[in-house]
Amino acid sequence: MSDVMLYVVSGALVYSLLLGVHYTFSFGWKFKLYALACFLVAAISLYLILSKTIR
Repeated sequence: MSDVMLYVVSGALVYSLLLGVHYTFSFGWKFKLYALACFLVAAISLYLILSKTIR
């Protein structure tokens, strides 16, 4: 079960990074808050992976 959680969190990390970069460069200032939220999700995912919380 822990491997599944690792895959899910890794997928969330990649998806939120790509979505954050997309929001940052594709839209105007209206979507900057969405980009920051995506980068926050990526930071939390990275923290969970590196701190071995989900393993």
